[in-house]
This record gives sequence, structure tokens and C-alpha cells, in this order.
Amino acid sequence: MLTQKIFHIYPQRPYDFDLNCRLFGYEKPMPEVYEDGVWKRAVRLGSGKPIPVELQSIGTIEEPKIEAKIFQHTKEQEQEELTKVLDELFSFSKDLTALYSFMDRDHVLRGVKQRLYGLKAGSIGATVFESIIKSIIQQQISIRVAFSITNKMVTRFGEQVEAEGTVYYVFPTPKKLAETSLEEIRQCGVSWRKAEYIKEIADKVADGTFDPESLRSQSNEQVPRWCWLRV
Repeated sequence: MLTQKIFHIYPQRPYDFDLNCRLFGYEKPMPEVYEDGVWKRAVRLGSGKPIPVELQSIGTIEEPKIEAKIFQHTKEQEQEELTKVLDELFSFSKDLTALYSFMDRDHVLRGVKQRLYGLKAGSIGATVFESIIKSIIQQQISIRVAFSITNKMVTRFGEQVEAEGTVYYVFPTPKKLAETSLEEIRQCGVSWRKAEYIKEIADKVADGTFDPESLRSQSNEQVPRWCWLRV
């Protein structure tokens, strides 16, 4: 039986949660969904356990406060890991003071600041693997087409977790994509070349020859050359 737990996140101000969610779509599971002011997906922790989570703003842009609901029994260490993942996804702790000071010195940038006040650049994936796959999908096509492809891949190959009548989606695991044929990946709408890249990376992660998370601590020069893909 899933257990609901609520905790709060206090982003560095200013932070416009609705703007951050609306700007990037989430009309269909990718695996994130954003509707009626609520962002939801399932996040797979390092242990492999998928945690259904919902986020909703209950603060203001200048006094931001995010209510987080998780629908799974979690230990304190797991909640800390989940909070870190959410911070990477949304850049909650990012301080925009220096950027805004720079933008205020130019009338064009000042206008951009006013239109996008409280927007922060987060991550496109809960893991490095997810970010890599999404980056491959998004190369040289419109973002809306990329979203559609990602949705097909998530709903076809990703795990689903149900809690309180709601389905939460998890991004496909490397093992699942490694077991999937090129033709099946291609059917999601990607080119053959992109399907080959996705399959190759999934294979390397699944068999243990490549650890995507290790890239977080590496410089551009240290990243394996095959990671620099031309798609």
C-alpha cells in the first residue's frame, strides 16, 4: 500500500514555478506531466525504486514555497536523494542575483528579464542517462516534435506506477532500451541514426561499460569521445 507524505521545498527567490512548468510543455507524459498547477512524475532513485511525486506552488514568486507529495514509503536518506534530484530538475537553489544585475545594465536584456522573471534553467532529465536520451531526440527537430517522440518512448517502454487513482510515469531504464530492437525505437518517431545512438548508449549502460552519472564530475576533455554525438 502506497503512503502519502508531504514536505516543502523553499527555492531561492525569485522563482516562478508555473512559468518554469508551462514553458516546457508537459501536456503528455515525458514522463513529467503538468496540469492544473500540479507537476507529477515518478522518479527512480539510485536503488532502482520509483517514487511517485507531485509538486505544486503554494507560495509566490518573491516568497516561493513548493509543496511536495510523495506516494511511497521512503527513508530519510531516500527523501534527501529525491530532494536533490528535484533541485537538479528545477534549479530550486540556483541564485539569479548576479545574472539579473548583469541583465539590468542592458535595455534589451532587461526586457527579457521582465518577461521571464523567476525562470531558471533546470535539467531535462532526472538522471544523466535520461538527459542524454532526450538530448539525442531533440537534435535538429522542433521541440514539439521532440516532446511527442519522448512521450511515445516513455509510454511504450517506461514503467508506470499507480497511486490514489493516478498513473505516474518513469523514464525507460537503460536495460529496457537495451532489450528493445532498433525497429521498435524507430517506431517512436526517431531517425535510424538516432535509434542507433540510443540503443548503443543503452547497451553500454546496461552492460556496465559506461556510467552516465560519472560525467557529472568530468570535464569536457575527460568525457569519452563517443559521447559527442552528431545526430
